[in-house]
Amino acid sequence: MEQYEIPRIYKGSRHIITETNHVFSFPTHMHAYYEMTLYESFSGTVVINDSRFNMDEATVILVVPSDYHRIEVDETQTARYIKVMFDADVMGGIPLPDSSLLLRGIEKEGLVFQLFCELAGIKGQGVYKTQLLCTTVLALREKAMQLRPFQQKSGGKITQRALQKINEEYYTDISLASVAEELAISPQYLSGIFKENVGINFNKYLSSIRIRRAEELLTESRENITNICAMCGYRNLSHFIRSFKKEFGVSPAVYRKRKK
Repeated sequence: MEQYEIPRIYKGSRHIITETNHVFSFPTHMHAYYEMTLYESFSGTVVINDSRFNMDEATVILVVPSDYHRIEVDETQTARYIKVMFDADVMGGIPLPDSSLLLRGIEKEGLVFQLFCELAGIKGQGVYKTQLLCTTVLALREKAMQLRPFQQKSGGKITQRALQKINEEYYTDISLASVAEELAISPQYLSGIFKENVGINFNKYLSSIRIRRAEELLTESRENITNICAMCGYRNLSHFIRSFKKEFGVSPAVYRKRKK
């Protein structure tokens, strides 16, 4: 089948990945890379660690790899974002912040907005794209508010590694048992600390990541529903349709029709 591009970046990657899309709700997660996003104003919030921010004005958030975050969006919203994903290695030694940054009140005529637009318009890689990224990060470091770092709970680092695995491999046969084996701990221990740190159990979190990714693909791509089912890690179409309907109240086909 023809594959719809799903942006992925791994530790040590020299790539800068940009993505422009509609704002979607997304559960608590974190990445092994830096994620810098320009949000249009929308009715909803972005939560970084324990801090909640209303998105009632255009805002840029740079999330560092050690911080948890989630997005809560009013379903009637159609605001868009520009996202830039990168690893520290691409910065060529330019220092990155130790904790996440937030800059509110972004103006379309301002430098930061124009830098994001130019980054989003460049295909592929190159020196100029890297220079734009470095300039944008430096501008944020100068102007943005530094957010409170994540306060580790018991088993926090293990939970972070599990979250990274889910977010990078949700489209595979990943499971609680497979992640626990890779982390050299018991499934029972991973299950307990995961729920303590994230607030929901491992399987529910994995399902929510898959469903939200399916929602994006249904809205933004032309892939048929069978392909989307497989691309999001589901091995059974009926199970996928039941899970989607439980989350959104309608089947994937009806959801896509309404959105279009």
